Amino acid sequence: MKLTESEYKQHFAIHREKLEVRQDGQIYVVSSKEGHACPHWSNNQCTVYDERPIECRLFPYTIGVIDRKQGHVLLSFHARTGCPNKKELLVSEDKAKEMVFLFARNAFGDKCIVEIEHEMLLTALKSKLKRLMKLLREYIER
Repeated sequence: MKLTESEYKQHFAIHREKLEVRQDGQIYVVSSKEGHACPHWSNNQCTVYDERPIECRLFPYTIGVIDRKQGHVLLSFHARTGCPNKKELLVSEDKAKEMVFLFARNAFGDKCIVEIEHEMLLTALKSKLKRLMKLLREYIER
């Protein structure tokens, strides 16, 4: 799960010992250790539901590729999940874009130029190809 710094501090910092936490710039990437449930999942419900982080609100969409370059950020979102309730849970694409934009603003500030893509298969392949080309250039330059 991707979190802004404020979301991480508000909901997950006190549970750090139960989590795998990696910070990537202004974004915290959090997952449970050893396959445990989210620390806020109790008695078959979310205990912070009304205040849950943006990526939780987006589910079954997930924030995908994040690319940052000098005051510009590219975020993508996708709904590749095996959740059996996916169709019932999906918000509209416009609503999802609004939520991803809010995530970007909270993470990177108001001065950052934000671009958002709904990641379809072609977009995912394009992104992977860009990364592969970058790695190849770095390899050749060595």
